[in-house]
Amino acid sequence: TLKIDSGNFLKAKSEEQDDHKIIKLMNKMGYMATTVGKNELSMGQERLASLLPVMDFELVNCNYSFSNTTLSERIKPYIILHFGKVKIGLTGVGCHKATSGVKINEPFKSVNATAQKLKNDLKCDLVVCLTEFSHNQRIYNNKKLAKVSRYVHLIIGGETGKVEKNAHSLKNAMNYDVMISQAGSEGTTVGELTYEVNQFNIITSIMHKYKISGMNEYASLKQQHEVFQILTSNT
Repeated sequence: TLKIDSGNFLKAKSEEQDDHKIIKLMNKMGYMATTVGKNELSMGQERLASLLPVMDFELVNCNYSFSNTTLSERIKPYIILHFGKVKIGLTGVGCHKATSGVKINEPFKSVNATAQKLKNDLKCDLVVCLTEFSHNQRIYNNKKLAKVSRYVHLIIGGETGKVEKNAHSLKNAMNYDVMISQAGSEGTTVGELTYEVNQFNIITSIMHKYKISGMNEYASLKQQHEVFQILTSNT
């Protein structure tokens, strides 16, 4: 299982001891990566840099340039994960403009350039993008990213206080399917996607469900549904 988060895992303007508690809990749960949200940058670059030694998971972002040397070295534009024979490329993107010393490159162009490298140059079977976009942001949102994207298979977004009823499947700029999943903040719901691949590592089907806090496994299974059956893959 790949456990990832779409950013804003810390509280805005929080106390450092509270940040440590959240990070240690994420470590214990086995999170592998997250992107950088506005909450993580709300106390400045130095504060985030001071928390890095506590994190057992990776931070990914492809469109921020940090003036803080520690952040620029630790926060990667992408990482590659291997699950059996499947090679997964993971990147992240944001558009927060309130932090001094952080240069923001155009989000959509940055995602497409990174996804193309992951798919074509590094031969990833699945490309995942973590975003802090909501569906309702005017300029940058997950649906717009999906429609202009190339080589991205899955977009995972987050929006405080809002949960989408189901995952969404849209066509990208190359007329291939791209999935959008958005779970709830603070663990109110956790999204789970299960991919099946054939002997050529081509995705053949996807199962999606939300796990709801306080709900038993039987009730949670009733939320599961097959999103769509894929006959061809983004190649």
